[in-house]
Amino acid sequence: MKHIGEESVKERILSVAGALFARLGYHGTSVRAIAEGVGVTVPALYYHFGSKRGIMLALVEEHCARKQAEVRAALERGGCCAERLGNALTAYVNLMAAEVGMATVVHRDPSLFADPELRQMVIATERVLADLLAAVVAEGADTGEFRRLDPHHVALVLLAAARVGHVSRGLGGRPVDHGALAGTLIDLVLEGLRPGGPEG
Repeated sequence: MKHIGEESVKERILSVAGALFARLGYHGTSVRAIAEGVGVTVPALYYHFGSKRGIMLALVEEHCARKQAEVRAALERGGCCAERLGNALTAYVNLMAAEVGMATVVHRDPSLFADPELRQMVIATERVLADLLAAVVAEGADTGEFRRLDPHHVALVLLAAARVGHVSRGLGGRPVDHGALAGTLIDLVLEGLRPGGPEG
């Protein structure tokens, strides 16, 4: 049975740690800095998560789970293939915007990629999302709504574009309008998938 306030302490640890990891990187963030930011002792932090890696594991697991849930929910709203694909991409882009710090850690922190379990968790999630998008692309090709392209190649390109817009957000020298970014991606995707292109 959980003690009163235990869940809120765990949530505060994750929130503070996520912000520090995003700003300083995993290796640049000390357990003491996390504990001080939360207002707990280092032993109390270890009680909840066991280690700094345990905190990162929980953060990545939650981020990946939310990403899958958002995309699945968007696809289940129905509509034609173009609408479903647009909804899914918008959901993905919006989640990346809402959790841009964690998204940056998940996709760019070298410490994460050096950890086989964490790396596999991220890869497995992106693979599930790619399969979901590919299924919609394949269905659209079967019904004549989309031209025939390799569905998995299309899905991988879509996810890459959606990720890059956020994890590289500072390269343009100005703030990113996340809604406009999603709209541009969807416009480009749907225009490229419509029949009548060179492969259509």
